[in-house]
Amino acid sequence: MIKLLTMHELLGIFASIALLIYVACLFHTKRRRVNLPPGPNPWPVIGSMFQLSGSPPHHSLTNLSQCHGPIMTLRLGSMLTVVISSSEVAREIFKKHDAALAGRKIYEAMKGGKSSDGSLITAQYGPYWRMLRRLCTTQFFVTRRLDAMSDVRSRCVHQMLRFVEEGGQNGMSY
Repeated sequence: MIKLLTMHELLGIFASIALLIYVACLFHTKRRRVNLPPGPNPWPVIGSMFQLSGSPPHHSLTNLSQCHGPIMTLRLGSMLTVVISSSEVAREIFKKHDAALAGRKIYEAMKGGKSSDGSLITAQYGPYWRMLRRLCTTQFFVTRRLDAMSDVRSRCVHQMLRFVEEGGQNGMSY
């Protein structure tokens, strides 16, 4: 004969299964974070998104960096993110570990469209990326060229500010 379980027995079974799943998730995330920088403990599916809510994201990241240091790991959903909140640390990392950082996964949402095929940001690490990086460092980011284009940059900033101001006065929303 089939015995029907009482509500008390069903709740006990459900609670024990939920506890096992929770412990497995904690063990799984702790084990994978061994070689990563410190950061807040992520929730199983949503990650660390609740730590960024409430205040503007840059304020939340500043508060988290005071607790976890200038390099920290955040899990935003299923995407693992390493946040660097110090300019000195960022400079050192980009000088010494640029090849490791260049070998990242490029998600479709990061690609803008057909114009982003040749972008340094969305290119995978390899000969093409190294050629783009060499061009940037030898041609584009040279102090002499940056100083020569300062008037154009300031004009573009003023145009953008005027555009935003006019849009706000006309009640335009984007």
